[in-house]
Amino acid sequence: MFRKQLEILENVLQFDKTNVHIKGDEVARQIDEAIVFINTIENSASAPELKTIYKQVGIYYLFHKRDKDLASHYLEKFKSLTTAQTAEFAEACNLVGAAYIIDGGYQDDTLFKAAIDAYPTHDETRETQLGIAYAMRYIGLVQHRKSFANENTPAQIAEFSSNAQYAFETVIEIQQRLQENFPTVNLDLAESFHLLGVTLTRQNKLAEAKAALEEAARLWDVFCNDTHSVHPIKFITMQSLGNILMRLGQHKDALALLRDAYQQQVTYYETEEHADIAKTWHFIGDIHKNAAEYTLANAAYRKALTIKEKLYQDQAASPILKATQDAITEVSPKLLPELATLPQFNWNDYKTIKPYEAKLGEIEAAIKTLATSPLTKEENCILAEHQTQLGTYYNHVKRDPERAWEHLNLAGFNIAITFQEKLNASIYTLSNAAAAQPLREQTDKLDYMLAWNHNHHAFTYQQQLAAAKKTKNSAKIKHCQSQIAMITEHLIKNKDIKIAAFAYCVKALMQYEMGELNEAIATYKTALDMYEKNNACDDQYARAKNRWAMMLAENKQTAEAEQAFTELEKYWAEDKDTNNPYPARFFAVYGEHLLKRYEETKELDHLENAVRKFRAADKDTNNPYPARFFAVYGEHLLKRYEETKELDHLENAVRKFRAADKDTNNPYPARFFAVYGEHLLKRYEETKELDHLENAVRKFRAAHQILCITDGENAGYTKVAKQKLQDAMDAYSRANKPSSSLLPVERKELEALQLAPATSSGLRQ
Repeated sequence: MFRKQLEILENVLQFDKTNVHIKGDEVARQIDEAIVFINTIENSASAPELKTIYKQVGIYYLFHKRDKDLASHYLEKFKSLTTAQTAEFAEACNLVGAAYIIDGGYQDDTLFKAAIDAYPTHDETRETQLGIAYAMRYIGLVQHRKSFANENTPAQIAEFSSNAQYAFETVIEIQQRLQENFPTVNLDLAESFHLLGVTLTRQNKLAEAKAALEEAARLWDVFCNDTHSVHPIKFITMQSLGNILMRLGQHKDALALLRDAYQQQVTYYETEEHADIAKTWHFIGDIHKNAAEYTLANAAYRKALTIKEKLYQDQAASPILKATQDAITEVSPKLLPELATLPQFNWNDYKTIKPYEAKLGEIEAAIKTLATSPLTKEENCILAEHQTQLGTYYNHVKRDPERAWEHLNLAGFNIAITFQEKLNASIYTLSNAAAAQPLREQTDKLDYMLAWNHNHHAFTYQQQLAAAKKTKNSAKIKHCQSQIAMITEHLIKNKDIKIAAFAYCVKALMQYEMGELNEAIATYKTALDMYEKNNACDDQYARAKNRWAMMLAENKQTAEAEQAFTELEKYWAEDKDTNNPYPARFFAVYGEHLLKRYEETKELDHLENAVRKFRAADKDTNNPYPARFFAVYGEHLLKRYEETKELDHLENAVRKFRAADKDTNNPYPARFFAVYGEHLLKRYEETKELDHLENAVRKFRAAHQILCITDGENAGYTKVAKQKLQDAMDAYSRANKPSSSLLPVERKELEALQLAPATSSGLRQ
C-alpha cells in the first residue's frame, strides 16, 4: 500500500518553478494529500524514500505560495537526503537558499556557494549551467542587500553594489546563450534582468535601471503568454519598475502600475495577507510620500504594516517590519496639518458624508498614527477634533457604536486634559484680566468641544443599549443605562440650547429602550420645545420630531401624532435640496403610519394619503412602498366590485394593480382582466350586444398576454385566461357578425380559429 501511494504521488507531483504556478486548485488538494502521507510515515524506516515528495512539496511552497517557513522546512528535509557534492545536492542547496532569501533580511550566500562548488568543473551541459547561474544570481542578491547595511562606508556600498551588478550581468550572459534552445529560461532571465535593474537603481543609474526592468517585464509577458498563466514574481518586477517611475517623477504612471500589481496579487494569492502584497503597499506609500501626499502615504504604509505584523512573529528583529515603521515615523509630522486640508465631517450635515467617506481610509490611518505620536497639548486638541468627527461618523452614518466609542473616548481624553490645563492657567491669572481673557476663550471652546463629545458618547451608549436589548445582555443594558443617565443629567443643564436639547433626545431614546414610552414622549417634548422656542430648528430637530411622532402613534395618541407629521411635512416642504435623504426617510415613516391607519379603519383617505407619502419618499426606484400601497388599494377595489358589481370599482382596481406591477409576474392585473372579461361575457349573453363580446375578447387577451410568460405559481390564472379567450372568440365567431371595430390582429386570430383544429391543450393556435 505504501509503495503504491508513494508511486502515485511521485507521478502526480511533477513540477518545478516553471509550472507549479499554473497547476490550479487540484495541486493544493494533492499537496494536502502528500503532507498527510508524509506525516503518516515520516518517522518510519521508509522516510528516506520521501525525498522526491519533500522536494515537490517544498517547490510548491517556494514558487507558488512564497511561504519561507514551509518551503525551507520541506526543502531542508530534501537536502538532508541528498548525497554531498552531487548535482542533486547542488540543486537542494539552491532551493533551500531560495526559500530563506524570501525573507528580505537574509544575507547569507553560503548555500549558493556550496551549490556552485558541488557542480562538476567545466561541465557545459544546460542543467549545470542553469544551476550555476541560479546560484550566482542569489549571490548577487546577497551582495546587493549587504550594500544597505547602516555601518557600511560609501566605498563598501559601492563595492557590494558593483559585485552584485557583475554577478547579474554574468548570469544574464549565461542565460541568454541558452535562451534559443530552452524557451522556459525566459523565467530565469526575467528575474535576472529584474535584479540587475534593482542594483542599477541602487547606483542611481535610473535610465539604465528602467531599461533593465522594462526588459524583465517584457520577458515576464513572453513567459506568461507561452504558459497561459500568471507568475507571482512578475509582480515584484512591477513593484521595482513602479519605484523607478516614481524616482523619475512619473507618479501617476507609477501609482497605476503598483495598483495593477496589487489587484493581480490579491487575485493570485486569494488573500490580502501576503508578504509580497505588503511590499506593494509599501511601494505605494513611497510614491505618495515622494509626491508630498502624506496622509495617502501613511494610509498605504499602515496597510503594509498591518500585513507585516501578522506575518512576522519576531517583530522586533524584523528589518522588513522596521522599514515600514520607520516610513510611518517619517511622514507622521506632516499628517496633522494635512488632515486640516481633507474633508471634514459634520454629523448634522448630510452633504459632508460622501466627501468624508472618499478619504476615510487615509483619515483613519492618519489618526491612528497620530494617536501614538509625540504631540504637544495643542496638537492633541486638534487631533481630538478629528477623532470626534470620526467617532460621530461611525455613530450617525455607520451605526457602529464600538468603533465610535473608541475614537470618541480618545478624543474626550485629549480634550479633557487640555481643558483642565487651560482652566488652571486662567484661574492663576485672574489678577491680570488681559492675560486671563485669551485663556478663558480657549477654555470656553474646549468646554463646548467636551460637551458635544460627551453628548455623542451618550448616543453611543444608547446604540449599545439597543444592541444589548436584542441579545438580552442584562449586564450591558444596566451599564449603558447608568452611563446615559449620568452623562445626560449633566448635559441637560448646559447653557447651549442644542447641546441640552440633544442630551434630552438621547435620554428619551434610553427611556424608550427601557419600555418607558410615556416618559420618553415627555422627554422628547422637552427637547422639541427647546428647539422651537429658541429658533434652533434644524434637521436634527426634524429627525427628533419624526421619532417623537412615531412614539405618539405607538402610544395610540393618533391626533397628536398626525399633527406632528403634518408640521414635519411643512418643515420638509421648505427644504429645496433634492439630494437631502432626510425628507424621504420622513415620508417613508409617514406612509407606514397611514398604511397602518388604513388597515385599522379601512378609510380610503388614509390609503390615498399614504401613497402620496410613499411617492414623495420614492427616490429609489426599488422602493417597495408605492407598489405595496397599490396592491392593497387594488385588492380593496376588487372586493368592492365583487360586492357591488359596479364597473367603476373594477376599472379603478386595474389602474392600481398596474401601478403596483413593478414585477412582471404580478398576477393582479391579469386577475382583473379575467374578472372584467367574465363580466362582459355575461353582459353579452344577457344583451347579445356584440360590443360587449368584442370588449370581453380584449380583456381575456390582456389577461392571457400577461400570464402566458410563465406557468409558475400563476398556472391557474394562465389556464383560465387562455380558456376564456378561446370561449369568447368562439362565441364571437358563432355570432357571425363581422365588426370593423375589431383590431386587425383580432380579426386575423378569428380567421385562424375558424380554420384550425384544436390542439392537444384545447387551445386553437
